[in-house]
Amino acid sequence: MPLPKPNLDDRTFQQIVDETKRMIPRYCPEWTDHNVSDPGVTLIELFAWMVEGMLYQLNRVPEKTYITLLELLGVTLRPPEAATARLMFRLSAPATTMVPIPQGCKVGNQALDSEPAVDFYTDTDLLLFPAECKAVLTSSDGVTYSEIVLSESDGQRVFSNEPRPGESFYLVYDHSGDKDLSNHVLALHIECKHAEGTGVDPTDPPLTWEAYCKHGQWVQLEVERDTTLALNQPGVIELYMPPDLRRLRRQRGTSEIWEGYWVRCRYNPSPLSNKFRYKDSPELLNITSATVGGLVQATHATPVVNEILGYSSGQPGQVFQVARPPILPRVTDREMLNDEANDDEANDDEVIEVSETPGQWKVWRERANFGASKPSDLHVVIDRVSGEVRFGPRIRERDGRAHQLGAIPPRGSAIRFRSYRSGGGAAGNVATGKLTVLKDAIAYVERVTNIRPATGGKDAETIEAAQLAAPKRLARTRAVTAGDFEFLAKEAAPDQIGRAYCVEPILENGLDEPPTIMLYIVAAAQASDRRLDIESDLTPDADLLEIVRNYVHKRRLLTTRVHVRAPQFRPLDIAAALEIHPSINRLEARRMAFEALNRLMNPFTGGPDGTGWPFDRPPYQWEVEHALARIPGVIRVVPRTIRMQTDNRPVDEVAPTKGVLFVAGNFSEIEFKVRQH
Repeated sequence: MPLPKPNLDDRTFQQIVDETKRMIPRYCPEWTDHNVSDPGVTLIELFAWMVEGMLYQLNRVPEKTYITLLELLGVTLRPPEAATARLMFRLSAPATTMVPIPQGCKVGNQALDSEPAVDFYTDTDLLLFPAECKAVLTSSDGVTYSEIVLSESDGQRVFSNEPRPGESFYLVYDHSGDKDLSNHVLALHIECKHAEGTGVDPTDPPLTWEAYCKHGQWVQLEVERDTTLALNQPGVIELYMPPDLRRLRRQRGTSEIWEGYWVRCRYNPSPLSNKFRYKDSPELLNITSATVGGLVQATHATPVVNEILGYSSGQPGQVFQVARPPILPRVTDREMLNDEANDDEANDDEVIEVSETPGQWKVWRERANFGASKPSDLHVVIDRVSGEVRFGPRIRERDGRAHQLGAIPPRGSAIRFRSYRSGGGAAGNVATGKLTVLKDAIAYVERVTNIRPATGGKDAETIEAAQLAAPKRLARTRAVTAGDFEFLAKEAAPDQIGRAYCVEPILENGLDEPPTIMLYIVAAAQASDRRLDIESDLTPDADLLEIVRNYVHKRRLLTTRVHVRAPQFRPLDIAAALEIHPSINRLEARRMAFEALNRLMNPFTGGPDGTGWPFDRPPYQWEVEHALARIPGVIRVVPRTIRMQTDNRPVDEVAPTKGVLFVAGNFSEIEFKVRQH
């Protein structure tokens, strides 16, 4: 409960008027007309109105004092944050030569009365290359491969006569000439025999498309469209390639090798059922590949380059204003405002520069304050909300001597911001398909769109929000409890971390060694009813773990050690039988069942309390039954088994371990029985 705040004077307008009228007989007895029409009463009301305004300002003194104290304690308003979106640039025709998509390309939305105009700028360059498939391989175990030669007159089986889970066929793409197919949109034009791979649901094929990426892992690809009906008719399959493809080499005979970028189609039916499986392998006649587009990350931020802020007067405490506030946080994820920051490593372009000689610029480094700055230190303080750039002040000591904090730019020297990004805010969180206006012409590009909603945009923090958050921000300056570690971990990179989980200290070697804190990090992902991929959605990369490790390390107790890592993700397959009403379509019921289970197991919005599936425990049978029973049209639910997707073991046979997060698996074993009238 907050402390009660005194009201320094709680009189209202009417109370002041009444109190003044009561004093009339004492000080002016000849004044007998006290009606509202009397001119004297009008003057009393005017006086009361003015006094009420003064009392309002007086009662704001505690609020101003509180804000001033927060400022003295170093509490500042958080700047806005920019939304990001993944843009898909569609070519007017399949690429036959290299097509560049430059960094800084401007893409916007159709401005409407209900939607403000927003502009996104691409973050990196992208070169699109023609896709050239060098070989088509098949393998039943991922170790030995066989090359097949496709012929338009004779179909080739891509799986065995009786396909088994895990069998795959591979496409090996040319990598010569520094050709990189990362972030490409590939269109596979497939010719196949009609209805050879029978037995599967053509609207939900048991096929998983994957690409070989960094760290030697196969990453599942997003399928934009598939008109082949599970490789049962001629059609097109469009695939979104990931941003981190890696070349793969495999021996071919005694003297040759297959080398290039590998894409595979893996037969992946449910391990718990024989339903929806191929009764016979599909037969391919031909596959041709083409690059039809590219994927580029874009940010809702306007870049400003080489902006001249003004010229130095040679006086201490100078303040300059940027032309386009607010200033967004740096693209780099380092702590550069710390007094211990290594200036040699701070090599980004978002810096202040001072020119003493025309054409020669010297970098001045940003700091949170001038508390530790020496007179020779080239330091500045930037208020990213207001856009003010401050140079060091001069403070007079008690003995009369002046002490300069930070250097002063020489008189007449030019001051510029080499580059910064302006904009951001919640307005950039536009829906899928809204960014369609290409404002910079690019050769061979026909159209553009965002394939996912833009996320991450936040408005600048208000003073009211800063006041409410101040107790928490001031109390969590040191990591002592498990809650402190989790709070500080998320504070290190709030937009990139979805969850943080701290395990109680572990004494590794008795009392002779300091306790070890285990801190598990889950990368942020867009919460949805789809199944989140462990590698691409939930697993934090090494850079993010290093950011958290450095941030928490500076705030830990000296007697503790901190290990930061990703949790052990354990995907689950859940089997259940649902009795549904005759009016419910089975395919629609199947889709809703998958969404219900994905919502239940979502690491961010699932679980019993809606804050994410809890660590270190699997779901219970009754929780699965409750989630499925809420589907419209479901009459009865019979939960069966909850198994590990990796080794097909029931979860009740898995030994409990700290730092485990159970997540959604395939959920392919959902049976339906229609109740008869």
